[in-house]
Order: sequence, then C-alpha cells, then structure tokens
Amino acid sequence: MTRDEHKNRRAPHFHKICLLLCLLTLLPSGAAAAQPARSTALLAEFDSLFVEFNSLIFRQAPKLDFAESYMIFRPTEPRPMNLQLDNALRRQTAAQISEGNSRTGIQLTGQTYWRLDNSLGFDEDDAESRYRFKFQGELRWYFLQSSLFGRKGRRNEAMLKELIERTSYDKEHTDLSDYIIRDNLRVYYDSLMAGVLGHRLRALNLINNAQAYLLSNENITSDDLLPILDARMEAERKLSAIDGNYPLATDLSKVEGHTVDIDTAALMNHVRDTSADIRLLQLRAQLLRQQASNVSYWQKVNLAPFVRFSYYGRSYLPDSRNVDVGMTFTIPVSGEASRKRRALRAESAVLEAREADISSRVYDKVVFIARELDRLNRESEAEGRRIVEMKKYLAMRNDAYANRVGEFNRLARTKEFNIYLLCLEKLIDYQYRRDNYLAELQALVPDVPIMKFCRTTRLSDTLQPY
Repeated sequence: MTRDEHKNRRAPHFHKICLLLCLLTLLPSGAAAAQPARSTALLAEFDSLFVEFNSLIFRQAPKLDFAESYMIFRPTEPRPMNLQLDNALRRQTAAQISEGNSRTGIQLTGQTYWRLDNSLGFDEDDAESRYRFKFQGELRWYFLQSSLFGRKGRRNEAMLKELIERTSYDKEHTDLSDYIIRDNLRVYYDSLMAGVLGHRLRALNLINNAQAYLLSNENITSDDLLPILDARMEAERKLSAIDGNYPLATDLSKVEGHTVDIDTAALMNHVRDTSADIRLLQLRAQLLRQQASNVSYWQKVNLAPFVRFSYYGRSYLPDSRNVDVGMTFTIPVSGEASRKRRALRAESAVLEAREADISSRVYDKVVFIARELDRLNRESEAEGRRIVEMKKYLAMRNDAYANRVGEFNRLARTKEFNIYLLCLEKLIDYQYRRDNYLAELQALVPDVPIMKFCRTTRLSDTLQPY
C-alpha cells in the first residue's frame, strides 16, 4: 500500500479525532462517547453563533444611531379646542358681558291700599284729606349702579376668565403631549434593547444548555450553573418587561451614542416667557387686579332721581292726584369697598409670589437635570470606551482563534460575546435615561424643540474609532 493510499484511509479517522478534541473543550471523552449526537449538536450551535455574531459585530455600516430619537423632541402641535367647548366659552363670555351691560339702574315701584271703613271713627284725617284708597307709583334711576359705569372693567374681567379657561386647556394638552413623547421614547428604546437582548439571551441559553449537559455527565458542579442561570433570568426579566415583539438587531457593530449639554440660561429665559403654569398665575393675578379695580365705593351709594305719581280716591270730595319729583340717596358709612380692594390686591400679590416660587423651582429642576445629564454623559463615554476596547479584544481573539493550534474553549468565547452585548445594553439604557430627562425639559417648552437649547456630540467623535 502506498503512502497516499494509507493517508486516504486515515482521513475519516482523522476528522473523528478532531471532533473528539472539540468535545474535550466542553466535556470529557467519556461523556462525549455517551452522547455524541447531543455534543455534536451543541458544537454546531456554538459555531453557528460565532459566525453570526462576527458578521453582526464587524460590519462597516452601523445602524443603531440615537440621532433618530431626537426627532421625537418637537414642539407640541396646536390642538384645536373641541368645537363644543370653544363655542360654550364664547357664549359664556358673551352672556357675562351682556349681563353687565343690561343693568339700567331703573326701578319702578308702587303701592296701593284701601281703608276698610272711613265711617267708624278710626280715621283722624279731616274730611278733605280723607280717602277710600290710594295708589302710588314711582320711577327711580340708580344711575351709579347702571351699565354706564365700569363697562370696560366688566368686559375685561369676562375676557380674562375665558382666557384662563383656554390657557388651562392648553396646559392639559401640553401635559398629555409629555406622556406621548415618553411613550414614543419607550417604544423606540424598547426596540433597540429587545434587538440586543434577544441575541444575548440566545447566547446565555446556549451556555446554560452546554453547562446542563456537562452537569448531567458530572463534569461540572451545580455551582457553576448559578452565574449563567442568574444572568439568563435577568435577561428574560428585562425582555418580558418590554411591551410588544421586536425583531433581533441586524447590526451590532456599534451603538452611536451622544452626549448632550444644556444651555440652562437660554432655556430658563424661554421658560419664563412661555411656561403654562407661570402664564396661568399671571392671568389669575391680572384677573384679581381687574376685580379690585372694578370694586368702587360708589357702587354702594344709592343716589337716584325719581318721579312719583299719587292718586287718592276720596269719599266726599272729588278724587285727587299729584306728581312729585325728587332725589333719594343712601350713603353707606363704612370702608367695605376699600377693604375688599385691599383683599383682592393681597390675593394677587400671593399669586405673584407663587410665580416667583415656580420660576425658582423650575430653575432648580433644570439645574438638577443638567447635572444628571452630565453624569449620564460621563457614563455613556465610559461605556463607549468599554465597547471600543471590547471590540478590539474580540477582533484580537478572532485572529487568535483563526491561527490556533488545536481546539479552544467555546464557552469562554461565548461569554466574551456576551460581555460585548451587555455593554451595548448599558449604553442603550444610559441614552434612554438621558432622553427621559430631555422629555421632562421638553414639557417646560412646548412651543419649540428642547434640542434648540442643547449641544450634542457623537461619542465616536470623542472616542477612538470602533
């Protein structure tokens, strides 16, 4: 037999020996001989996973870029008020103005009465002044209480009340928009997180299955299962918390993160000018000042010219009638009007003080969020550097595996990929928490995008290339 023939006859045995050497990295030869089909399947799963992960991680065109999330932060689109509510507010204002303008101050009063019997001797009037019945009618004009006075003030008061209602409606819509932005952020980041978690969970399940296989053949202790079991259950918990089903990520080459810096001074100036809470307090304070202006001492003074007509039905003489013209007045001796004006102005001063308090609290909130963003920026940069180093490490290990002599530990290599995926998850989480803070700031400025007051920097511009 020639050397070549002998070599060809040895080839099948050579491949079997290589397979057994591969199994030795996962289990001893005795266990491999007991379950060769299962061990072969596990090896194939590991190799398939490595090929897929390398194709996803070492790509030239990354797709996960958080710049897409900035499109979520945009001004609140004006929402037309419900037509029924809009018409109701207009009618209410018109009715209040019409009510005030309908005050004429004119009063018509009268009285009539009969004497029971003018012959019983109870009437001490003389015969000429004695009468059977009397009718008296009087027309008075309380012009100080008519719509001639304070017309403009009453109209302003009614218009301010309507404006307060409309501003409250806009504020409620803004609050709803804040929830919509947060929900959009959740969906966006859930899709990113689920795409990465699915890959990591697949790797953890494979490691868990391999270790369970080794445990069944008494090659490892049950203590070795705990770390992977805990990591797998934690990944499953995160994935189960995500609402909806999302596909696996088709690109794991990198996650293009960003750092965000806030121009707090410009933001606060804009908030003071546009905040719905501050605007509402300003309008309510303005309403109280208008109501104080509408209060007048003369509203309590009853000064009225009158015309009185009297008719007397007499028994022994012809009936008589007469017309009187005069002036009636009632002057209150009190400082009620000035006290009421003072109370309304004091209440207005309280609202103005609350306005300053709200501005101070908003400023504190902006400063706090700016500090949190700065912290998340540092964490994102640190995680970005970690991803860079892990990718370099994986590339180096790929070269080592490609140039290896003999077999390698597939469990260890899978854990390396798992650490890289865990880094991506952490960066996604940091960026999600950052954007939630930006959503809080967006609620303060519903008319412009919050990104107008932000300066963003790509992590790839501050870190070494992936």
